[in-house]
Amino acid sequence: MTQPIPSAIPRAIDALLATVARVTAAAPDDWQVIDGWPGVNQQTNIIAIAWGDDAVKATQSAAYAGNGRRWEDFGIACLISCWVGGYDNAQQRDARERAFDLLGRLTAEIRPVAGTPAGSTLPDESGQPTVLYGEITEAQYIATDGEDASLGRFAQITFTITAKKVIG
Repeated sequence: MTQPIPSAIPRAIDALLATVARVTAAAPDDWQVIDGWPGVNQQTNIIAIAWGDDAVKATQSAAYAGNGRRWEDFGIACLISCWVGGYDNAQQRDARERAFDLLGRLTAEIRPVAGTPAGSTLPDESGQPTVLYGEITEAQYIATDGEDASLGRFAQITFTITAKKVIG
């Protein structure tokens, strides 16, 4: 019977959720941190980790010939969403500024740390890094569209945190 291939993904998601909880606790607004797809009864400011149809995409390849260790490269899909009641530019600007403020805070927190092994990051509860590096590599900003404008103003940022780890 073959053994399942190990993965760094579960620990990295847990570490990312803990990091996001620390970042949002220090942010000026109240945030709801969601593991997976956002459901109902959401706050006006949410951040979802490992969400959507492509919650995590991963590849593995041989790290070193013959020793069974593998590189795992993966991207964790994330969403920041802010909603503000109202209909004008001031509310749109408020929602956008809150979304980008949190993205900036999160970027600063997970950026690889100089002087650590390979810039390791995303520490687990004991402070040990869960990946060799993790960084935001892709983002898209979405603003209120015409159909939703009567409901208030929203700003959403979908982004991917890309990480790499030797496993096995």
